[in-house]
Amino acid sequence: MARRFDGRRALVTGSSRGIGAGVAERLAAEGADVALVARTLGTHATLPGSLEETAARIAKYGTKVEIVVADLTDEQQRDTVVPVAIEKLGGTVDILVNNAAAAIYQPLSDYPLRRRRLMFEANVHAPLDLMQAVVPGMLANGYGWIVNVSSGTVKPWQGPPFTWVEPGTAMTVYGASKAALNRLSNGMGVELYGQGFASTRFNRGQRCSVRAQESWSVRLSGRIRSNLWNKWWKRSQRCAIATPSSPLDRASAWT
Repeated sequence: MARRFDGRRALVTGSSRGIGAGVAERLAAEGADVALVARTLGTHATLPGSLEETAARIAKYGTKVEIVVADLTDEQQRDTVVPVAIEKLGGTVDILVNNAAAAIYQPLSDYPLRRRRLMFEANVHAPLDLMQAVVPGMLANGYGWIVNVSSGTVKPWQGPPFTWVEPGTAMTVYGASKAALNRLSNGMGVELYGQGFASTRFNRGQRCSVRAQESWSVRLSGRIRSNLWNKWWKRSQRCAIATPSSPLDRASAWT
């Protein structure tokens, strides 16, 4: 396997399980040193996967794998994530993958403020804080890659008459938070345009999309297969709001 990320340092949030763990493993498999970020260090009471399990699984690739335990809904905890990752990895973050999210589905008529705040802390404020924390180092290096994981729930329902799939309007607040993330992704890409950055987003779930100038989709499972990874990279390069001009770009790496 080509090691396209040799010498690169990546930070992946929500990497104790699911898409985050799969992305972290793929980055390590291709040579990147990876900082794993999530709340679950060891065995979880109800959910499979943990930071320790992800780290143990990807250690076989021989790259540096570091664990950063943090609750990204806590402002003080997330403020430490990038500094700790930089210290442990031995340098600035080249690739940021904002994958962690909170999804609480409940009808709008009785959706409490506390849950709304939690959702926006995890899905909006945390990704932006992490972007702001890694950008100075990327600017100093002259390159960087930021990927924000979004959702198909950002789309409004057309009508009347209205048709939707379960859980229907219960996913509105989650979708609103991801729509805000999409806007931040676009704004950051525009703001950093021409400075060697790629800023993009793709939708989590069974059908994951990268959209900007064109649209497409691939099917992803827990681990990202090589052929899909390569297709995703090539298309996301064309879709990126800001096109990178670094050696990593010329090597057809992933954004």
